Amino acid sequence: VMMLREGSYGSLLDSKEARRELYKQPHELTPGWKMKPQTLRLVVVSEAFTFLVTLLCLWYMPRDDEYVVIFRVFYFPLLPLVAMLWLWGVNVQVWTQFRMNYLKVFEVDDRVVLPCHDDVFKMAHFSSLIILGSSSFFLFCTLFEFEILAVRQAEALFFTLVILMIFPGNRVFGKQRRFFVSTLWRIALPFWEVSFADFLLADVVTSLARPLADTAVVGCRIASNYTGLGKSELSELCNARSWMYAVALALPYLWRLIQCVKIYVSKGEKAQLANALKYFTAFPVIYFSNLKFRTSRENWLGFYKPIWIAC
Repeated sequence: VMMLREGSYGSLLDSKEARRELYKQPHELTPGWKMKPQTLRLVVVSEAFTFLVTLLCLWYMPRDDEYVVIFRVFYFPLLPLVAMLWLWGVNVQVWTQFRMNYLKVFEVDDRVVLPCHDDVFKMAHFSSLIILGSSSFFLFCTLFEFEILAVRQAEALFFTLVILMIFPGNRVFGKQRRFFVSTLWRIALPFWEVSFADFLLADVVTSLARPLADTAVVGCRIASNYTGLGKSELSELCNARSWMYAVALALPYLWRLIQCVKIYVSKGEKAQLANALKYFTAFPVIYFSNLKFRTSRENWLGFYKPIWIAC
């Protein structure tokens, strides 16, 4: 009887320990750098100031001004990406408040590098501050006719974001940055088994396909300034009507489709075939959307547009 009681008591302890582990908050597993209240207030005030400067500059500039158009090309694709960071932080915070350890759905090796909601909000704060500061400086320069300086610092913003993403070391969320880049690499070159992190990031990338394609156009324009690309080649490649834009728009759906097929082949989940078909339907839409700019208006309205709507 004593042995049975000890065995049941041990099982009870094990179940309680498992429950505590399940409901342990993510920041208890992956403690991060704490932002001081003074630093947070300074960041929020700076964000508000640069946001007001951006609005005032846009208010005084003519809407058909050439540099307002350039401003949209450089900065509008970044808005959904920053919004994704903020919404990610809100999502993680809700799970944390309900004491549901969302890290359990990830692989064991991945759990130690995933950020808690405090870290995600820090990323969102600093990303917002950098982009708002750059946008306000761009518009301020154009108002006082320093157009070349405005464009060069906007280009420097994208260079900074890329360098920051691949910068070595553990500073500025080094482990998280390396994990993000390695996961993105696994998605782009799908030679490995699909993990939950691969699946989740690929799903997010498909939702951000349009702003990512717009960012590719910005990268094309920046590269053309330093490679001696002529104006005719620039207008042909670096715009939303080019084949390059269509390819950049289709890539996230192709990556996600390959993931679905790989999961079906390895695990035999038939639902993944329907999921793959869903992502495949994006390709005809992208193709006919690009074909609109390569055919006559009569052909588009009379033949291609009904097919595009059906797709």
